[in-house]
Amino acid sequence: PDGAVFEYPIAITALYNDSLNVYHVSFLLRVIGSGGEKQTIPGFGGFVSATGKKPTRKSTLEYFTPIHEPFTDYAVVKELLHRSEIATDAVGQKYVLSCFDLGGCMKALPIIWKLPDEFKRHVVTPGPFHTTMNYLGMLTWNKCRGSGYAEILIEAKLATSGCLTSILKGKAYAKAMFALKSVTEAQQRLLLEKFIEKEGADLDNPPALLKMMQECDRTNLNAACNDPCTKHVIARYLQYESKVRNGHLGKTAKFWMSLIDHTRLILMLQYSVKTNNLDLFHKCNSDMADLFFAFDGPNYSRYLLWLDVFLTNIDTTHPGAKELLQKGGIAVARSLLPGSLCAVDKTMEETFMKFSKSAGGFKGIFNMYGAYEKWCRTIN
Repeated sequence: PDGAVFEYPIAITALYNDSLNVYHVSFLLRVIGSGGEKQTIPGFGGFVSATGKKPTRKSTLEYFTPIHEPFTDYAVVKELLHRSEIATDAVGQKYVLSCFDLGGCMKALPIIWKLPDEFKRHVVTPGPFHTTMNYLGMLTWNKCRGSGYAEILIEAKLATSGCLTSILKGKAYAKAMFALKSVTEAQQRLLLEKFIEKEGADLDNPPALLKMMQECDRTNLNAACNDPCTKHVIARYLQYESKVRNGHLGKTAKFWMSLIDHTRLILMLQYSVKTNNLDLFHKCNSDMADLFFAFDGPNYSRYLLWLDVFLTNIDTTHPGAKELLQKGGIAVARSLLPGSLCAVDKTMEETFMKFSKSAGGFKGIFNMYGAYEKWCRTIN
């Protein structure tokens, strides 16, 4: 549209840094809390849950009448968009919010662009679960190839030779995330030790962090993030990280520092979903495009950049749609646990697709359309 902007607001960068600060606090807590026999601070996902807000209610999951044709056909996707519009009208919502994986976006968005008047109410977002899974593949299968990352997983018994390829490609999603977080935390602890040794720094166990170790909640988290002593330690550590990125400890350390940065980006995307933070979601998807472009992932880099521009100008093109997305358009509340919202596409994979692909589901009734449709109507 006229007056379109191609750079996201500066405030989003500030929000990203504030969210990273929460991650740094959780990391320092894990370092301090690992002095005994047992780690008392959970991983970042558990930390977000412990300090998050409880959803007001669970999301409603429903299935509609199946379309017994391949999803790769444009006619099927067009029909799906029409049915979504009817369902949206039934609940009195202005905009149709749809979430697809990359393949779905590559089918749905050209239809919307070709017929802008017919589909002017549609807002499509790529699913963060599939984005993360493919980003993992770009990172560990492509960028880390030959770096020794795979050997670390084998030596640390985080993977076996049989599942190593699936982990490195990101297809074994849970294992890939666990392995990446484990290796990254080990690298960060080594870097922290070097920081304390070379810079003469001392954590001194700030009182705000010690209090949070005793009671991990949002109130103590806010106190820790605003504590001058904690902020000083984190600021000095981040300055040292910047020196490492510029080659202070050599090229090998510079490479592993880049791995830490990529991992943080993934964790921030997960954080945005768990807390339904649209601006953080916007920033993370935009920054992820660079790695896809660098390692021959043109489709993801293209559509993530489109998402960046679309969300930057959404108030102009779709007034009111941003508020709908902020109310729950990128995440699903499958439980009432605080800070544990789930990505829309991940929810689809763990519900409908799980039943369709696993034994005991409706794997054997795909060709029995009547039984297939009855299952979809009765499972709600």
